[in-house]
Amino acid sequence: MLINAFAEKDFEEKIKKARTEKGIKVGFEFQSSNVVGVVAPRNLIGEPSNQRYSPQELESSVVKDEMDFETITESWNAYRLDGGILLKVRNSPIRVRRTSKFDSRGMPIYMVDFVADVKFIPKK
Repeated sequence: MLINAFAEKDFEEKIKKARTEKGIKVGFEFQSSNVVGVVAPRNLIGEPSNQRYSPQELESSVVKDEMDFETITESWNAYRLDGGILLKVRNSPIRVRRTSKFDSRGMPIYMVDFVADVKFIPKK
């Protein structure tokens, strides 16, 4: 989920140049958060916990590394930025690990690494 997108100062000028010239780079910085839902089989459900864990705590509690997974569908999220630019973002999971920790419903907590595909479509 995209929270914020920050562009370098003269990005609109660079976007205009990119329409006619190749190799123009525009600097953007993003703030985002991934949302992951879990429905685990009964045999993996544990004691519910409301505790918040640091990334280091979760990293040290991995019990199943490099889990197999199948991506069923991947959708693009689209955002209209100032200046009319369309930003499309798609996060794809690349690594899934199960920890020995549990959430407030007793579902195991997973660590999921993502790679982001980003497309910019300038205003016509």
